[in-house]
Amino acid sequence: MTVRSSSFSLFTFVLAVWVFFVTEISPQWTIDPDYNYGWAVPFLFLFLLWRRWQIRPETAPPSRATAAGVCGVALALAILPVKLVKEANPDWLLPAWTITFLSMGLLLVGAYLAGGGPWARHFAPPIFFLVTAAPWPFFVEHRVVLGLTAVVTRIATEAIVLWGIPAVQYGNLIEVSTGVVGIDEACSGIRSLQAIVMISLFLGAQFRLGLFRTVFLLTMGAGLAFVCNVARSTLLASIAATAGMKTMTEWHDTLGIAVLLFCFAGIWVLARLLGASPAIRTAATPSTAPRRFPFAVAASLVLWIPATWLLTESWYRAHESGASETRAWKVQWPEENPTFGTRAISDASRALLLYDEGSAAGWTQIDGSHWEAFYFRWRPGLRAAQAARDHVPEVCLPNQGMSLVAQAGDERFSVNNLEIPFARYQFNDRGRTLYVFRCVSNDLTARLPGDPSPVNWSRTDRFARVLQGKRQRSDQRILEVVISGYNNQADADTAFRHELEKLIRT
Repeated sequence: MTVRSSSFSLFTFVLAVWVFFVTEISPQWTIDPDYNYGWAVPFLFLFLLWRRWQIRPETAPPSRATAAGVCGVALALAILPVKLVKEANPDWLLPAWTITFLSMGLLLVGAYLAGGGPWARHFAPPIFFLVTAAPWPFFVEHRVVLGLTAVVTRIATEAIVLWGIPAVQYGNLIEVSTGVVGIDEACSGIRSLQAIVMISLFLGAQFRLGLFRTVFLLTMGAGLAFVCNVARSTLLASIAATAGMKTMTEWHDTLGIAVLLFCFAGIWVLARLLGASPAIRTAATPSTAPRRFPFAVAASLVLWIPATWLLTESWYRAHESGASETRAWKVQWPEENPTFGTRAISDASRALLLYDEGSAAGWTQIDGSHWEAFYFRWRPGLRAAQAARDHVPEVCLPNQGMSLVAQAGDERFSVNNLEIPFARYQFNDRGRTLYVFRCVSNDLTARLPGDPSPVNWSRTDRFARVLQGKRQRSDQRILEVVISGYNNQADADTAFRHELEKLIRT
């Protein structure tokens, strides 16, 4: 095999993995604004790969070529079951992370087979950089959002009080004399933190800092992002108190962009100061061609990847051909109640949720209890799954000054011949107890009584849906109801069950 043909085979192999990775992960970058930066990752990866290719070390015979080949085959074959799981569970991040690690593993195997251990180590930093494009696990992102928001709000409140500006904190809200300032997840630094992780790993690979210097750069970048966002939130709150809410709104986005640019500039300067470690600076050797890399290996992967897509679609279509249509439901607001009134949905919420249908309303019952409700509907697809993850009471209600007291667990409510699961929460709103009921319903959750099909989101049920060939085929809906005026959870449950019969229509 000639040098040119071997290089072409390796290039084809890498390109196939790159296309597979981008195709499977990119929908998340489009739907979730927090991950829009992900579109830059695959192209920055190609840039880093090209830079490393120019200073690639001498090749070495792979001492465990057979084991590496077997590992590569196993990784390639694993694409099919992961695709099957991902198709049935578009909201589950485990398949996305698995696809990321499969892609990284295939690239490392390719580098090892082409140039042995020296090539695998040399190209490892650009390959590991791909992990920055994968969406953070929900429990990690959720804890970071709530944690950073709470800390930033507390520090900003204390800071403006020390400056002599009267302010009171309610959850993630800062109340000043002119109004209420909300410190949401954007102000808490979650978006800039995610971008800082990406840019830190990129600069670590670009300047060849090595592991420990890259970790140090990442740590300093995260700290810089936090400090800058504390300063931004404090400044916005002080502007609101002294110049009014309108002026604060005008400065909101400008300060956000300034913080992000300042963080990027600081990380770049620090990376330049760190420079490459002495051992890495002397590691460059004359460029060499890859060892024999059979074209059959690259061609097999090029053919196998689209084959997994066809097999996945065939599997689900075969099971869906005889499936019965599920019963849809919708919300009917109690407009006959004289206290009923619709509620406006903010532009920010519409931009985040991207729903196909949405409405909000409030009313008061005869017993004096107050009810607020929100209803959203999406057509099937990843956008619906993502929006359902974004709109959760644990994140949304603290941004309105409320604090989570307890999670009362899930409860199934039978209504109009359907069983619909609701998650239950208790929040404190300045001394008032709120009982929150939230359901995310589609054809996998709303079912007829006695139906033994999977109904929850445990790992067992997620995998069972794959074996049964079930994927979401109907619209997805969220109904969230916030009730106040009851003494305990049991009374709230009873009232909600009675009112739900009037709200849900099939």
